[in-house]
Amino acid sequence: MTEKIYPMKWKRPNSVEYPRVWHRFKARDLDSDQLVEYRIEDLLELRAFKHMRENYLADEPISRALGGYDDIDHFKDYLEGSDEIVGLNWIYVKHKDDNLTVPTKSAVTKIFLEMSMFLSEKFNCFKHYGVDEYLTCKGLSVDKKYRGRSIGDHFMDTRKLVCKEFGLKLALSTYISDFSSRNAANAGYNNK
Repeated sequence: MTEKIYPMKWKRPNSVEYPRVWHRFKARDLDSDQLVEYRIEDLLELRAFKHMRENYLADEPISRALGGYDDIDHFKDYLEGSDEIVGLNWIYVKHKDDNLTVPTKSAVTKIFLEMSMFLSEKFNCFKHYGVDEYLTCKGLSVDKKYRGRSIGDHFMDTRKLVCKEFGLKLALSTYISDFSSRNAANAGYNNK
């Protein structure tokens, strides 16, 4: 799905099963203190869009400040294109030769992308870390009713499995939300 929105140089190897369950863990059930199994897996369905709008765009600080939740074009720009989804971590591999210039309809999306490009220009992670590609994230969210169960921490841990499977030496993301920054720290990522 990301490939349709952003033409990417990196391609998932055919040798890696798709879709795949990457990680299973136990956490409190929604309606009781019983432990139930959760899983982190590749997501094929467009149900992710609804989750991202209701949970990510509503909480992400820049989007919230600019009114992105109420801007339907921002939602379309950003996401165009029990099995309940309790969280979503939109990860992808960024290659140094990728050109992620994307036409947008929303002023909110444009500002959001300009800020991201500004940060990328100020710090060339490819040069700094000596890599051609790395795992990064477009967004991380957990449904409000499932928060407080360390699900975000498990998403961060799963990134390590993804990097190992694909031979990636670096996972790098910029977190604006205190929640995601704490998840990264809890999973042992360096928050600098």
